[in-house]
Amino acid sequence: MSVTSTPGQKDPTRARLSAWLGDRALMAGPTEGKVRRTTLWFGVVCGMSFSLALWGVEAVSLAMAHVAYAWITPLAGMLLSILTCTLAAVLTYLSNRTLLGLLFWLLAAVVAAELTVALPLRITPWLMKLIEPGLVARLPIYPYNDTVRAWTAGSSLWLAIFFCIFGLLQLTLVEQAALAAAPASRLVPYFVCVPIMLLASVITSNIVNEQLHTPLVMVNQVIQFGVDNRGKTVDVLLARQERLGAIADLSDLIGRPRRLFMGSFNGGYGQAEVLVDFSGTWADCSTVNAQPVYCQILGNP
Repeated sequence: MSVTSTPGQKDPTRARLSAWLGDRALMAGPTEGKVRRTTLWFGVVCGMSFSLALWGVEAVSLAMAHVAYAWITPLAGMLLSILTCTLAAVLTYLSNRTLLGLLFWLLAAVVAAELTVALPLRITPWLMKLIEPGLVARLPIYPYNDTVRAWTAGSSLWLAIFFCIFGLLQLTLVEQAALAAAPASRLVPYFVCVPIMLLASVITSNIVNEQLHTPLVMVNQVIQFGVDNRGKTVDVLLARQERLGAIADLSDLIGRPRRLFMGSFNGGYGQAEVLVDFSGTWADCSTVNAQPVYCQILGNP
């Protein structure tokens, strides 16, 4: 026996499908304005939390390690991340479809993954050279090889998993927050997006940042150990443990102010060069698996 719906009665199957697709009836007046504003803030908070967790915390440790222009990457990363996430959120709102929201946030994940590599290897070096033209002769052109592409692919995979959660939940979270009477209920979208973005940032940092930043921190650590023990007799085992021999040729320079830059690297073999500017005199420190091996003074470029 077939069942037909009477006039004016909703088809339950269609209703469930429309709800899953996110076919939200647009609201008129102030309520819809609240939804738009909440959507914008949702995108901004998602982008800001992602960038601060991924680059902001790293910037503090890099600045303490005398890495030059450590502020450029988090600043540029925050602007680009906010733009990317806000655009995904706005397009999801305008499309009013969960399936399209999934697509928009998936594209945002791909863009964010590209940023994790493009910022340290392309954008930040270009900005540094723009600010300080003399670096053009010193800093290498960083490669986009198989290793870097593997970093991008790994980041894309993980970020897609987390960002697609926003595509699934955004329409519901934003509407409920916009209609909520209690102030705490209006913060629910941010309680959801911030922890997810923090977790996504930690995983992405382990894929990319650790490979590029750890050699810089380790080289600075060895130099600082040499500075702290100048003129002292250091136990042989301790000196070997701290790899003090790697900076033997820099004994006349390590007391000067210094700035560290990423040199050439081969991520596939764990090899990286760290360039150190000792107030105009440059040195190149080779590392293997982030451990300093040997430093030498460089001549004029």
